Amino acid sequence: MTGTAADALLMGPDLSPDLQELADTIKTGGFGEQETHCPAHDDHNPSLVITDTDDKVLIYCRAGCSTVDVLSALGLSFADLYAPEADEPPSAPAGVPEGLPVPYPARCTYTWVNENGTPLFTTKRTPSKDFPVYAANGTPGLNGTRRVLYRLPEVLAALETGAEIHLAEGEKDADALTLAGVTATTNLGGAANWKDADADTLKGASMVVVWRDRDAAGEKRSAKVGETLAARGIPYRVVMSRVEDEKADAYDHLAAGWSVADAVPVTGAEVATVAAGRQSWMSDEIAAFMAVEGNAKAVAQERVRRMVRKTVDAYEASEHTIPVESVSDALDAILNGTARTASPTVGLIEGHRMGHGLFYEAHVNGIYGDGTIGKSVMLGELHARTLTEGGIVVHWEYDNNDQYALLTRLLNAGARAEDIRHRFHVLRTTADRDALTPEVKANVKLITLDAMNSAITSRKLDPYHPSGVDMVIQECFAEFTLHGACGVFIDHVGHGDKDRQAGSVRKSQAVQGSLYEVQKVATLSPGSTGRSRLVLRKDNRGAMAHLLDRAVATAVMTSTAAQGQPGKVSTVFEEPDPFNEERSAPAPVNNVERIIRELDAAGVPDDASIRGAKGFLALNHVEIKHKTDDFSTAISARKLRLSPSPGTTSPGERGTPGVPLVSPWRGTAKAQVSRGCPPAVPCTPPTEGDTPLYPSEGDTPNP
Repeated sequence: MTGTAADALLMGPDLSPDLQELADTIKTGGFGEQETHCPAHDDHNPSLVITDTDDKVLIYCRAGCSTVDVLSALGLSFADLYAPEADEPPSAPAGVPEGLPVPYPARCTYTWVNENGTPLFTTKRTPSKDFPVYAANGTPGLNGTRRVLYRLPEVLAALETGAEIHLAEGEKDADALTLAGVTATTNLGGAANWKDADADTLKGASMVVVWRDRDAAGEKRSAKVGETLAARGIPYRVVMSRVEDEKADAYDHLAAGWSVADAVPVTGAEVATVAAGRQSWMSDEIAAFMAVEGNAKAVAQERVRRMVRKTVDAYEASEHTIPVESVSDALDAILNGTARTASPTVGLIEGHRMGHGLFYEAHVNGIYGDGTIGKSVMLGELHARTLTEGGIVVHWEYDNNDQYALLTRLLNAGARAEDIRHRFHVLRTTADRDALTPEVKANVKLITLDAMNSAITSRKLDPYHPSGVDMVIQECFAEFTLHGACGVFIDHVGHGDKDRQAGSVRKSQAVQGSLYEVQKVATLSPGSTGRSRLVLRKDNRGAMAHLLDRAVATAVMTSTAAQGQPGKVSTVFEEPDPFNEERSAPAPVNNVERIIRELDAAGVPDDASIRGAKGFLALNHVEIKHKTDDFSTAISARKLRLSPSPGTTSPGERGTPGVPLVSPWRGTAKAQVSRGCPPAVPCTPPTEGDTPLYPSEGDTPNP
């Protein structure tokens, strides 16, 4: 026994031969990794994992026994887990690797190959340390050739065998490390050009050793590399040259005679990829183990990686709480006519003969429309209904509404204060989401977001690119709809085209349930009733597919507030009356026909060019909302309306019989007033001083 009280507490009774052997094994080390029976509980299946690293022994019981309990049962102390003080690193270099050129040549050519060793491109080192890239055919640049990691076949071989992979900063360093006997690689373009695809190639590595140059760029690169590796579950550690010169790198380290093992570890960078942040579903014991032991060497990190992978697999298998029938049971139900059919149940429509609502549970739904048409009021109604029914509501807020505005809207919609206090959660960051308990996440009934565009741009992504939509759906909805929650997002229409959803078409594609365009019928104001149609633009589940592009419901929003004062707003979703034109959805707008009508109303000549028409509109302060393609089509269509007889019109056509329909000068001020000529008075030819406005190439007077 040791002489301290702490050690005395850790001492247990006399050990059996098996436990004594286990205790001796832990003390002496050198055993790699073993799985055995835990002495701290009645263990019928081996659940104790002991791992020997360079400087200590790691102990982990899958059944949950603490390290103190295990040591106490073995009569050991914490000191027995640690090796004696390691020898100091060598005081002198061991020697330069054979074949390493010292000094390094000023000019070099490096060949980058694919998985089969076929050259893809080359980089050339110049005396000025530029690194131009040439395609395999010798032309400058990649010319569409895919990027790969340097020495790719060796990297792939290391992934298969489980060998460490050393990630250097440049081809020179990677070649030097290879001569030193390790698998080494680098990325194309130096410190500032590490890509996600480079990290993807390293998935499955047992350990990546990141060599950091001794400068600010090297520090920044190692941080970025570490972040991308950690995001993919790849264990890594960071080292740097023992040579302390500014900008010293892996080559300098080896050229000075130091071995790979002599590299200086960067404090705090040897982290197990999953140890950076504990997920809410992870047990405290696993989190503690990962937090304490995350800086261990490769074997310990690999153990952690495998352990967490098993935990994640178990989580994913158990957390999908929506019932899923077997293929056989589902087939029988279909054949027997008892199969369940999906139907929208959230946002019930009053008077609907089948009791349908607007939105589907366990799916992402959406509404979009212009401003001041009641989208947020409708969302508040959904919140209030769900809270009143006893459900949990989670709301993502990206539309600059503070807590006071959100809660006031809820109270005005009829929600009770106690329900809001206990079952309404507002999220503004993913950290807010992660702070929710697993129990709350599993029982959310309604998950909403206002608004999609703002959520995408807040992540510094492009709302016109599919990746932004996918990230928001994944981060804001997936964890909740997995458990059956109904997801609803608000979105806006385009600035130039009010007939379509703003941003990428991926927004519509990402809707798994129903998507509605909200169209204003009557404006909501204090003390009045507002009305907005909900026109179905997508039904991915099919229960309302026969109503596509028709109004499914009308939101009737009645305010009891005094003029200019906030107050109660009651909202009901009514089924439209098919005999009432006010409630029927208007036919989809043909934008080209609309533009033609507006050009006609503005008096733009039929034969005006695109530039001439825009100049006319600008001169007369007329604005026509349009997309470029639609405007061009409208201009071409108007030209086709010209009389088939050159220079004249036929009876019944636009213009005056016998009067030239084509303006005498395209795009001129004279042509712009030609439609104002009195009936039967031909437009006069241009006179001296007429100046073309935005003339297109080739504009000439008509004969």
